[in-house]
Order: sequence, then C-alpha cells, then structure tokens
Amino acid sequence: MQESRVAETAQTVQPDGDGPPRDPGGEGAPEGRGSGIGATRRPWSAGRWGRLLGPPAAVATGVVGVWYLFTYYVLDRDQQFFLPPMHRVVNVGFLTWGNLEQVLLGLWRTTQVTLAGLLLAIVGGMAIAVVMSQARWLERSIFPYAVAVQAVPIVAISPLIGLWWGWDF
Repeated sequence: MQESRVAETAQTVQPDGDGPPRDPGGEGAPEGRGSGIGATRRPWSAGRWGRLLGPPAAVATGVVGVWYLFTYYVLDRDQQFFLPPMHRVVNVGFLTWGNLEQVLLGLWRTTQVTLAGLLLAIVGGMAIAVVMSQARWLERSIFPYAVAVQAVPIVAISPLIGLWWGWDF
C-alpha cells in the first residue's frame, strides 16, 4: 500500500509544472540548443552582447561621472590637486613620455620582484610539503605554523622582509 502511494506521488510531481522532465541536451532538444556533442551554438547577438557588457559599462560610466562631479562641483579650484580630472590624469600619467617611462620601469621592477617571490614560494612550499609528507609527527608539528602564516596579511610581512633583505632588488 505504501509503495502505491509513492508511485502515485512520483507520477503527479512535475519538476517545472508544465509537463514531464525534459532532456536539454538529448534528442528532443530544439535546434541550436543543448550541450551534447555536435550541438550548435547560437551566434552572439547585439542583445546578448548588451546584457554581457552593459552593466560593467554602466558602472564605469557612473564612476567617471562621479569623478568629474567631485572634481568640478564639490572641490574648490585650489583643492583639485586632491582629485584632478580624469583627462589630466591620463594625459600626465600615460601620454607624457617621461612619466610613462617611470610607470613602465616601476611595473617592470614590480614584475621582477613578484616573479622572484613566486619562485621562492613555490620552491619553499614544495620543500615544506615534502618534509611534511615524510612523517606524521613532522606534519603535525609544521601544519599549525603553516596555517598561522596564511592568516597573516602580506602588508604586515612586507616591511619585515624589506628590513631583513633590503629594499634594493
């Protein structure tokens, strides 16, 4: 008797309320839909591009608008050095070669330091992992410190590293 109730319930419950369950990628799928092998994809339409790029473009436009609003209407003329207009920032920061050269040089140095730190982290992490995998007591003694190091922000560690090894790379 209980089995028949389960069977009746299973037949009357419909997942989306308008019919039996469908196989979205199977044989019954409409042309151009589904994710099966050989399924065709719809081309990107203007509306699809708009839904994808519209919200980030609207946020960027709003940020630029608020930037200009603060620069010209909130700040006095003598306070505009706090937040210069965007076109002046782009002109001085990126279109003036002397300043762009400094920005690119700083970017290159930062990239070098970052890659050196990544290399040290990979080698050190692999070495510690190998040591921890050798014995259970080594893992239990090292693991708490590994967790504690992950909880410390990099901003707190970087001044110590600079003091220990120097700021010149």
